[in-house]
Amino acid sequence: MTTHPPHLPHKSCSVTMRTLWSNIRNVIFFIFVSILAGVTGALITSAWIEPTFYPNQNLYFVDRTPQLYGANQRPDVSVAQRFNASTLRLFDKTQVVNEGMYPESSYIGQVVMLSSNGWGVTYMPDFNLSYSTRFDAVSNHGAHYEIEKSLFDAKTGFVYLKFVGNDFRVMSFPEWDVFNSGSEVWSVHDTEWKFRIVGDRDVMSNPPFVSDRDVSSFHIEPGFSQEGVVLTSQGQLLGFVDTQDVLHSAWSVEHHMPMVLGSGQLDDFVSTWMGYMVYNNDMNPSGDEPREGFYITSAGNRPRGLRIGDLLLQINGKKVSEHSLSRAILSAPEEFVVSVWRKGEEFDIIVTK
Repeated sequence: MTTHPPHLPHKSCSVTMRTLWSNIRNVIFFIFVSILAGVTGALITSAWIEPTFYPNQNLYFVDRTPQLYGANQRPDVSVAQRFNASTLRLFDKTQVVNEGMYPESSYIGQVVMLSSNGWGVTYMPDFNLSYSTRFDAVSNHGAHYEIEKSLFDAKTGFVYLKFVGNDFRVMSFPEWDVFNSGSEVWSVHDTEWKFRIVGDRDVMSNPPFVSDRDVSSFHIEPGFSQEGVVLTSQGQLLGFVDTQDVLHSAWSVEHHMPMVLGSGQLDDFVSTWMGYMVYNNDMNPSGDEPREGFYITSAGNRPRGLRIGDLLLQINGKKVSEHSLSRAILSAPEEFVVSVWRKGEEFDIIVTK
């Protein structure tokens, strides 16, 4: 019996068939890989394109930011450092316990410095000139500063204090037009920081309104019921908040500062125009009729060309509203143009402060 050589294939095994089956396995493998790559590519393309056609469909986003409002937090280090460097703390010197030591009850408030030569501002609606004699102003480094002069704006409740010294670090003001409900802010209460938000605007008085006074104010939310300084998220001075969580905007402070620095006095311009905002309810008014304006019910003892019954439309080409009227009047230059509707005609009046 003849044995089969081990190094040769069996006679029943065809070399051609063996090669064919090997090629078939390779083809099947490549087909599988190709299908897998195609499916993967299709899924990636679908995930990329579908959100364009079905944005946020059946997706629910949870905003965690409101949960942070009112919490004790700290802003960026640069914001906190700038605030500490540009503010002074006021204490009642009659309550001093020891040299440089005061009880908690002696704390009065904070002064925000606005000029390098010593002018600062704080909010104190019940201020009396005799109060300044008992103020002790202390920096965050423990330095004490004497008060040289004080000015009180009874319309806004702001007190301007001039301290003896130079090279004070100062705080800047924001762009007022971009500030509105929903703006995120910081309120600082002595050494406590609160992350808060500007709430709704409330009318502070009933019409007729005096044209050079704010008729409404924002609330700072959530409520904290403690006086403090309000800053933008970048650390600019927005104003002061009182115990009713009402924001007293510092736009008027920025308006007064040039005169305070120049002459040591507040701007004494007074607008005696009184009235209220009116709106045209006609859905199809004629091309000449105004849609809204400030209706003058009293021109006061300084009418400056306006009369009872006039409709004030614009100041220097900008439309007025009950929320912007006082700022538009006080921040206008020494000579400005008032657009008025009177007896069916619109014309301009040049007003000199």
